[in-house]
Amino acid sequence: MTLQEALNEFLFQKKLAGLSPKSIEDYQTILGILLTAVGSSMPLESLSYTTVANYILSLYDRPLSRSTVATYIRNTRIFLHWVYREYGLSFNPAKIKVPKSPKKIVHIYTDTEIQFLFSCIQTSVLRITARNSAIIALMLDSGIRQKEICELQKADIDKERMLMKVTGKGAKDRLVPLSYISSLFLDDYLSQCPYSNTAYVFVDRLGRPLSGNAVRVFVNRLQKKNYLSIYLRISFVIILQQITAWITYVKTVIAVYMTLVF
Repeated sequence: MTLQEALNEFLFQKKLAGLSPKSIEDYQTILGILLTAVGSSMPLESLSYTTVANYILSLYDRPLSRSTVATYIRNTRIFLHWVYREYGLSFNPAKIKVPKSPKKIVHIYTDTEIQFLFSCIQTSVLRITARNSAIIALMLDSGIRQKEICELQKADIDKERMLMKVTGKGAKDRLVPLSYISSLFLDDYLSQCPYSNTAYVFVDRLGRPLSGNAVRVFVNRLQKKNYLSIYLRISFVIILQQITAWITYVKTVIAVYMTLVF
């Protein structure tokens, strides 16, 4: 069996396991780079640890971030471990070490920066401005991902409990908060959107569900326009971690106080 045949079978098994089309596409793209480097027609028994190690070393010479290199190596090890288990290899892929991704210090927006961010969203079409403002508000307030923005449906929004049901990575559902301010932006957009019959919250100019690429292009343009780093979801997560840490601290103080008093 060749590496290409093994990859085809690997992807087929991942589809059977229920992985999302995006995950399958990522595997295909990343592992395709591996096969291009070492040879897709190479028989499995000819693949050596040295060959894989040289490929990994070549990744560090490419204009890739450390996080991207770590992702490539991680996917390579997953694939080769599957091959090792199913068909056998001349080496154990456990020898492949995945480097740690560097931790980034993410900027948390001030009120002034957030106001400036929304001022840059203005377009010549009022309902598009309203739509984009609602998207940014939701990403800032709830940490919702770009893909989740595109797939959000009207039936998923619970205005009474101020919650939204979103489907994230691995097709896992979760509830995220809907703030009062975000709900105002959302109501403003929906009141202007002429496609009231669609199930999706966010649609393009023709009433079609908004694509992930459209959101990425919009966010990238906004980033270039206002010179701010658009790490909306990460900023939300960091704020949430800070709030959680503070709540834990307060609970600890109260518990110690109650112990001393009683």
